[in-house]
Amino acid sequence: MAKVIVTKFLVIVVTLLFAAMPAHADKTSVTYISALPTVPLMPGLQEVGNSEVLFDKAEGRIAVIDAYGPDLQGQNIARYYREVLPELGWTETGNMVFARQDEVLAIRLNNKASDDKGGIAVTFDLQPK
Repeated sequence: MAKVIVTKFLVIVVTLLFAAMPAHADKTSVTYISALPTVPLMPGLQEVGNSEVLFDKAEGRIAVIDAYGPDLQGQNIARYYREVLPELGWTETGNMVFARQDEVLAIRLNNKASDDKGGIAVTFDLQPK
């Protein structure tokens, strides 16, 4: 009888210990652009603070968001978005221009970042069709 009680007690203690442990974030978790929750932010890119321009119109929303990748190359960014966006329902209709439902997303890459530190500047420009 005492063995059963001790076993149950140990099971409860172990269960409580596991429940109290913090969950570790999946290293492959995806971060989305704050103003565009349907567009992921490539790992290595950072949104440029206070850069977004947002409008809601009857025809749809307009959003322009800038990001910066200090250690990224344009070809890797293009490859990433060409692989990821179709999985989210976007279709490439032009060079780094994607369409989904009633919206068009243009991604522009600029190798000459404004801070002269190198890296790459990326602009996400969402418009209604």
